[in-house]
Amino acid sequence: MLCVFLVLISLVCKTNGQFFAVCRGVYNTCPSIDGAYPVYIPLPNCNQYCECSWGTPYLYNCPSGLYFDSTYNVCDLPENVECGVPAKKTPTPTSSSICFDYGSCPAYDGQGSVYYALPDCTKFCQCSNGAPFLFSCPAGLHFNENFNVCDWPVDADCA
Repeated sequence: MLCVFLVLISLVCKTNGQFFAVCRGVYNTCPSIDGAYPVYIPLPNCNQYCECSWGTPYLYNCPSGLYFDSTYNVCDLPENVECGVPAKKTPTPTSSSICFDYGSCPAYDGQGSVYYALPDCTKFCQCSNGAPFLFSCPAGLHFNENFNVCDWPVDADCA
């Protein structure tokens, strides 16, 4: 029993060590309380970013061939993204009644954002403390429900 416990602790420490090696530099950048919109932090590797949740950054990878766009906080085609020093702008999602027609949001956000797809494959809703906000994917991409990202249509599996 002790061996199993030590192996489990070893795996947790190793995973956290790898995680913090990537996101350690942004740890103090994350607000301790979530606001109306998540905080996203681009990383030097253009296809990775951190999403803050209650003061902790979580590492995400864009789908293969896409870069993180810090202007719109989505993964997009490399030619549409300025990779390097980000131009930080706040996205302008709109609270929309269409979101209420296709899903519901929890009253409080947990350890990550809640997303749900819409019949229009290019749009999705993101919840923030009980309120749904409508977002659109960049041109040519569809929302992928499995990974909660905008992705190539063939990989998004949206009909």
